[in-house]
Amino acid sequence: MLPRQTDLFNIVIQSGAVLAVLPLFPERLRQFVFQWREKATQDYGLKILLAVVITGIGGLLLDRAGFKLPERLWPVAWAMLLGGIGFWSSSVVERPQPSGPVTWSVAVAAGIGQLIAAVFPGTSRSARRSSSCSCSA
Repeated sequence: MLPRQTDLFNIVIQSGAVLAVLPLFPERLRQFVFQWREKATQDYGLKILLAVVITGIGGLLLDRAGFKLPERLWPVAWAMLLGGIGFWSSSVVERPQPSGPVTWSVAVAAGIGQLIAAVFPGTSRSARRSSSCSCSA
């Protein structure tokens, strides 16, 4: 219903969302600021970089392929409804919380998950409770 926004607007909005999450991870922030020379911190940083690279390359490929989100209301509304039902149903299932280190396969899955969130409106990287785990590197 809103007019098309510029890319700069979208970047500013997404940057605000990222900055709003930072206070939820004070230990991780301290680790990157004060322990950046440690192998575990560098390993974790490389895993984050891998997820970002996967997302970036996938985004460029989608852009080159001419992918555009639908501009009509119904596809977006259905995707949001189905995504919401999926998130709700996954939140009522009891599952163990991750407690080990973040693996390379988790980093790959995070990058792919970002692409899924880009392709299907109504999905979001911040909608899952498990994404706020305090897994160690």
